[in-house]
Amino acid sequence: MEVEVLDRNPDTAKQMVDAVLHFYNEKVRRMQKEKFEELANAYAGQLSRARTVMDSIKNRLRVLGTQKGIFEYTYQSQQIMMAYLHNIQGSPEAVNTKEAKRLAQNMGKYGGELVQLVNMLQHEAAAYVQVKLSYEVEYRHVISNVTYINEVTHPFVADKKSYPVRWLIVFISVLSVFTLSLVVISFLERKKRTEN
Repeated sequence: MEVEVLDRNPDTAKQMVDAVLHFYNEKVRRMQKEKFEELANAYAGQLSRARTVMDSIKNRLRVLGTQKGIFEYTYQSQQIMMAYLHNIQGSPEAVNTKEAKRLAQNMGKYGGELVQLVNMLQHEAAAYVQVKLSYEVEYRHVISNVTYINEVTHPFVADKKSYPVRWLIVFISVLSVFTLSLVVISFLERKKRTEN
């Protein structure tokens, strides 16, 4: 596309071209930023919901750890089994039997939930990272000032004045109207003669 401006002053014509390019760039940038902001806001809402879900999972894991004494399924299951084996083999003084029984009962009762919560937390964390990456891409578009025009030739000041020759435009317009009115009048006169 070529932008050409005619004016008596070549400097003014160049400034007008610069202004057209600038305002076009600003308009497209504003429209693009609005779309990117919509996407960024959608991702921000998704991040907020994911954080809420992860926080609730962490809170439940904290309850299982502090109140029920179970933190990690595999390691604690092994330790509980070793405590039972020590107790069966006849060295109960090395093992807190009451605590081992309590942990075994809690592990049996809440172990499945613990495994499920840990898996859910890992899944939510992975999804959170993906959404965060998408959010950062959209946010980067929002804060960037990208230009949307590629200038092949930068606007330049013309060597001489270039503007429309107004007298010629007026003369052609008057001549056209005069010719058209003659045609219409002659048509009407002929029609009037044929009727008489």
